[in-house]
Amino acid sequence: LDEPVNTISITDSEGNETTFEIGDQNGTSSEYYCRLNGTNQVYMISSSLDSMMSFDIYTVADMSTFPEISSDSIKELTVEDAEGTKTLDKEENASAFSAIGSLYYTSQVDYNCEDMSKYGLDEPAYTVTIKYLEEAEEESSESAESAETSTQAPDAAAESGGASDETGESGEALEETEETYDEADLTTVVLYIGSASDSGYYVRLDGSNEVHMISSDAVAGLTE
Repeated sequence: LDEPVNTISITDSEGNETTFEIGDQNGTSSEYYCRLNGTNQVYMISSSLDSMMSFDIYTVADMSTFPEISSDSIKELTVEDAEGTKTLDKEENASAFSAIGSLYYTSQVDYNCEDMSKYGLDEPAYTVTIKYLEEAEEESSESAESAETSTQAPDAAAESGGASDETGESGEALEETEETYDEADLTTVVLYIGSASDSGYYVRLDGSNEVHMISSDAVAGLTE
């Protein structure tokens, strides 16, 4: 107990704190030596407390997740590496847009990293810049109204004797208008990709000190 193998502090609803210091395991009973709140009294406890409270802290850490970005909402996607910056095309680089749409952190690494060089994030191998249009909350209601209007269209056409045909004399359908949006309405996410490991690649978002992992397949989808 001079160097406890585990120290567990519990605070109740009234703010009272109890500290368990767990020492060596007794080879005969398989129980552990324990003392409370730094006193000189030593107890024996079952192994269940130590086994339940022995884990990687990042398996229970409350850290951020990668933003949910649908591939259809992405308007600009660029990838920068040592050779320069490349703007990706939604058709020619469909796998990259798909990779963003399904991207997630596979594990947490550091919640407040002070030395990004440990993960190759001081000089990232890749910088991925994503500009996308967030879906408005009222979009679903607008879609419903649009659907209702379309079901009423045939009746209106019938009342006017079919004169509302929009195909024109040649019978050719009118071209669909291109989607327009204001550049200021786009949300920008910058993802830095650092060194590789057996588990994937270290990453962080611009403006955050949290370090996470993403899979090697995700990086391949973005950069190949």
